Amino acid sequence: MEIDPRIMKIAREVRRDVSKASGLHCPPKGFCSEASLSISSRLSRAGIPHRVVVGEWIGPVESDDDESEEYDWADEDHESYTHIWIEFPQYGNAILDVTADQFADLPPIHFPAPAENYRFVREFDPAVYLSLEPRLRIPLRRREEVNVRRYRRLK
Repeated sequence: MEIDPRIMKIAREVRRDVSKASGLHCPPKGFCSEASLSISSRLSRAGIPHRVVVGEWIGPVESDDDESEEYDWADEDHESYTHIWIEFPQYGNAILDVTADQFADLPPIHFPAPAENYRFVREFDPAVYLSLEPRLRIPLRRREEVNVRRYRRLK
């Protein structure tokens, strides 16, 4: 079965947006949730079946100066890292990951990504998250990246 070309078009658009947000020459560290929700929204509007997955990155982590210590969402031994990506059941659960390069020297758009680098934990329903009142939503970015003034207004 041929993969719908709209998937890569959407992935490229979102990756461009994520690159701008994280800095054009920086890996998109910590943006997997925002990127996956953006992709999910666009895929839904295009009528392309998919699921958003919350799981763990268990693939390689490369670092010049032990940046892995900066990943506050890593397990104690830094063997896995909380991560969010998109899967396509109609293509044998092919994985689309536009932020995998935060972990290692990988393509900016990893599709289909090798399943052995990912561990499924649960499916994430963006509709449930987005249906919450903004003040009840848990910020998707890491704590230190949340705008403090904006966060206080939400309380």
